[in-house]
Amino acid sequence: MCLPAILFALALVFGGSAAAEGDKSCPDKVCVTSARMGPTAKSIDAENLGVGPVTLTLKLTRLHNAKALKSGPQTLVLKPKRHLRINEIYARDSRDKWTFAYSFFWRYGARNASHDDSQTYLLPYEDGSKYPMIQGPGGKYSHVGERAYDFSMPEGTRVYAARAGKVIAVRDNSKIGGPSRKFENDANYVYILHTDGTVGRYLHLKFGGALAKLGDEVKAGEPIGLSGSTGFASRPHLHFEVCTPIDGERSKTFNLWFATKRAGRTYLAEGGRYTAKH
Repeated sequence: MCLPAILFALALVFGGSAAAEGDKSCPDKVCVTSARMGPTAKSIDAENLGVGPVTLTLKLTRLHNAKALKSGPQTLVLKPKRHLRINEIYARDSRDKWTFAYSFFWRYGARNASHDDSQTYLLPYEDGSKYPMIQGPGGKYSHVGERAYDFSMPEGTRVYAARAGKVIAVRDNSKIGGPSRKFENDANYVYILHTDGTVGRYLHLKFGGALAKLGDEVKAGEPIGLSGSTGFASRPHLHFEVCTPIDGERSKTFNLWFATKRAGRTYLAEGGRYTAKH
């Protein structure tokens, strides 16, 4: 289950208002700002306050007596602690009121990173332990069109990094979950950025269940969290996937090779029980 893109819609910006020198919106780690460039112009800028790259898409939803320097949706990659100008808006007739509106969407990771298919992943639970994979790539319950892996395990089971990388996002303050898509935005998680630019996502952790901290460099086989059932979940389990953003709204997930006790490198089959070998 891919989490929806993070969305913020700024309904309306009054370009001609002397009082409105700038509008700033910061959902989580990304800020988008409309700032005055002069009496008849405003810029739209973005800033990444996080520790990893993000992919952002901005869409102009209204132009009234105004024109944009760039037409159509703008998608860009924002590196950590970077600020970029996305677009500029100008009044067509400065004697009349001019307004514009936009929405923006973003996802963790750099767009279209190329996955290293030679990589073999560890099973994301303790060495020597065994859990059933209750849903695999293309699963009919919540993995339609996705390459993702759900492992059934009791709440509070330790979750381990399947691959080394940098922790770029952590959430463990949610207590909400259930078998409905209305809970999709309520999952606790740890996201790990890999050396090939892809992101490993570990979802449905319990409340207070993040063991890794933002910015940590973790090794494969290192504990990073505790399983739970927050978000869109019908029972306690761990959802694991590796993905890259296509744009600020969509992600691409990958089929993965795993190491198990019985095989050094294998694909996993839905319904199988696999013993971890770290």
